[in-house]
Amino acid sequence: MPRVNRQPNENPRSNSDFLILTSGSCEISTPLNRTRPDFSPLFCLAKPRAPCQTTPACISSKRAPPVCRARNAGWRQAGTSDRSVIDSFSPPQNPCQQQRTQTMRTMRSALFVIGLLTSIVLLTGCGKPREGITLAGSTAFQPFAEKLADHYMAAHPDVAITIQGGGSALGIQSALSGAAQIGMADLVKLPKEADALKSIVVARDGIAVVVNPANTLTGLTLEQVRGIFAGTIRNWNEVGGADHTIAVISREAGSGTRSSFEQIIGGVTLTADALIQDSNGTIRETVANDANAVGYLSHGLINEKIKPVTVDGFSCGEQDIQSGDYKLVRPVFLVYRSDARPACQAFLDYLLTAEAQDLLHQNGLIRAN
Repeated sequence: MPRVNRQPNENPRSNSDFLILTSGSCEISTPLNRTRPDFSPLFCLAKPRAPCQTTPACISSKRAPPVCRARNAGWRQAGTSDRSVIDSFSPPQNPCQQQRTQTMRTMRSALFVIGLLTSIVLLTGCGKPREGITLAGSTAFQPFAEKLADHYMAAHPDVAITIQGGGSALGIQSALSGAAQIGMADLVKLPKEADALKSIVVARDGIAVVVNPANTLTGLTLEQVRGIFAGTIRNWNEVGGADHTIAVISREAGSGTRSSFEQIIGGVTLTADALIQDSNGTIRETVANDANAVGYLSHGLINEKIKPVTVDGFSCGEQDIQSGDYKLVRPVFLVYRSDARPACQAFLDYLLTAEAQDLLHQNGLIRAN
């Protein structure tokens, strides 16, 4: 049988005692008003005596014990002199049920996040993969190739073009091995090993002989250029300049610019005193920072920090290059394998269009045709 116990409230501010109703595994605690001991407030609390049990029997009206008989949408305590009438009753959830509910909510949240991430990955993967094209080789042509690639990719977002330097010799070897789809080589003539490759001339480029702007010299003969880089002419006063030792700046072996320069001026052996640089850009900066320096680089890379000199009275400009009067000129080759992919061939075709040729011309190179 259920037990009914009255317990005093320890809170001195409260006007109520607590009625403890015990039945089986369920215990109902409801405050009783001291002034009206037969009536309770509008709530009661229920808790299982033992943790992690199912909903107590006394909470379900269908399974209510005799002591908990429903009346007037509430609860009436039967068989005692005290009554507890509850107009509304909302029992708290069993701790085990609370844990299960929280676990289910966590699982649903996790599944939602996983599903969202999966959808993003699937949608991203649905896009068509970009076709990759790699160019490697001439550092002189590299900045021009980058400009061409940017324009092409803007119109063809499905193509990704990578430009690498390394020199003309590396460009030819990369095309032969397949490490790059296109090799860039700015040479007077392609070497024998390039016979296994197809090639196009995409532009022509003058090789300018440059000095520091502080140098008063304005021109040299081809013979004087040869003597300076061979080391037989060592002072600027030997060629009409000030009395200062000449600082020779040159490219490294394997450079297309160096190979072309040495071929054109007569197969000279470079002086051992030369300061070697690995790109046209570093030659430009070195000459710009040394009042006694002389070097050579691509005509398209001339800026206000350096000064080109005439050779045999002709300037490294478009007019004298086009007429053939300026002799230090070489073609820019692009070499590739005969089994090039369609995307690679499409890019090569673009480089010979009027749009691409105009872009090269605007940046200082001479059109291929």
